[in-house]
Amino acid sequence: MSIIPILLIIDNEPDQREPLPGSNQPWVGFERLCEFLAAERDLIAAQTTRTVHFNWFWRMDPQIEMVHGSAEWPVHFYRSQLTELAQAGDALGLHTHAFRWDQVAARWISDYGNPAWIETCLRRSFAAYRSGFGRDCTLFRFGDGWFDEAIIPMLEALGARIDLTIEPGVPRRDKLVECEVATGWLPDRRGAPRQPYQPAYTDFRRRDRSGLTQLWILPVSTAPRIKPPSWRRPARLLQWWRSPERRLHQFNLEIPPKRFPYLFDRVVRASAPSYAAICVRSDAALREDRLNVIGRNLDAIQRHPLAERFRFMTADEALLELTQARPRC
Repeated sequence: MSIIPILLIIDNEPDQREPLPGSNQPWVGFERLCEFLAAERDLIAAQTTRTVHFNWFWRMDPQIEMVHGSAEWPVHFYRSQLTELAQAGDALGLHTHAFRWDQVAARWISDYGNPAWIETCLRRSFAAYRSGFGRDCTLFRFGDGWFDEAIIPMLEALGARIDLTIEPGVPRRDKLVECEVATGWLPDRRGAPRQPYQPAYTDFRRRDRSGLTQLWILPVSTAPRIKPPSWRRPARLLQWWRSPERRLHQFNLEIPPKRFPYLFDRVVRASAPSYAAICVRSDAALREDRLNVIGRNLDAIQRHPLAERFRFMTADEALLELTQARPRC
């Protein structure tokens, strides 16, 4: 009976996407989510008698530096929580955004169209992680789903071994949040593999055939936002097919519980070897109703017909499980 890795990917961030520089407020969402998932971990472990590992990705980029006075602030402020997560065997990675403060406009810009700024964000984030944790960062996720093949050599040089950014099937768009200011584009991820792969230096959506790439991409799971109607209702089915809501989006723990079991089933049965990489942002814990949704969806995972095969794993553990005994392609 083959194991199905379940990766819970948690992006730890400020409670607001655009906090004011110097505001230096604690991340209440992370604090609540950390406590909530500690209880969920114990519950899942008791039900399954298996170890449960999560994946926590930390913001340590220039925005964090401007807001808190140091990009290493999360490591010091949440030292006790980090110690507990490490003792539980969880993975700790980086989640970098390209927010740049515009002094004239007095607001943040998601500056994805600025290669020099992207490089600055990456180098300063990895340096802050190395200084704060005392080791190189090997797990990485870029913010808003942004990625470009130009950063692959840089990520490798900085020590990244696994990237968990790519959302297969998601089309190109100008920005993630309509009311924000952004440059560049969030890339077209249609055609990207749904299984772990080493990307080509010329196109991150293609597998490397040269044998040169060292970075592994572990794609996050994607699913349509709405469930298709019955094929017996052709008019509704055609309407669904034309709807932008049919497009694939990042699969996360805040999907309404009525739809989550169906979409989760589609994800874990979509390909072989099978796995699910499910995302959640720390600010999801700011509201009790959102925490309730997360709890119900985690419970739905445990009630799935294949639950006996599920293992909550770190990205390193999942990559080993999914690629062992498989030839490089």
